[in-house]
Amino acid sequence: MKYRLLFILLSMTFTNVFGQLNPDKDSKNNLIITADGNCTIDTFAILTNKNLLPLIKELESKELLIYQTIKSIPPFINDFLKCSQGGEFTIANPGEKWQVGDVIIEDLPRRQLIFFGLSDSIALMTYYTGGIGKSEHILIFKIENKIITDFWCGDVLADLLDKAKVIKYLKKNKDKESLLKSINF
Repeated sequence: MKYRLLFILLSMTFTNVFGQLNPDKDSKNNLIITADGNCTIDTFAILTNKNLLPLIKELESKELLIYQTIKSIPPFINDFLKCSQGGEFTIANPGEKWQVGDVIIEDLPRRQLIFFGLSDSIALMTYYTGGIGKSEHILIFKIENKIITDFWCGDVLADLLDKAKVIKYLKKNKDKESLLKSINF
């Protein structure tokens, strides 16, 4: 019961900060990008993993081209990331300097790419962020005609360095508290 109350309070907080909480939403998608460029993400869908299983199935069925540079990320995905993060989404290539800790000494990207995989209908992106400790983020994008039609993200405390490890981890932990569901990416 205390976890349910905590979840409700966190959902309400995330809603006020990040987007719309609408558990009765009659849509298969949890993402809305309006004509004026505003992004609204249905945080309830992400925090409850409402769309995770269909995205995992899509990932399993597709062969991804794997990229190791940020230049390989398509502009429409970059635009979405910037839009959903208030206009700023900085990320370094693997092996490049990035802002690992809380103390900002120089102007560096806040994230470091692990890998980016892309097919005609789905993309998978993993990267690190710093702070008190280093954590890994997983982002899954459902794509139709260069438009993001569905989205899921989560944080993990594991090094998942390829598609197979990401899928295995998500399937094993999708219903566990240990999968850190987050919309703060």
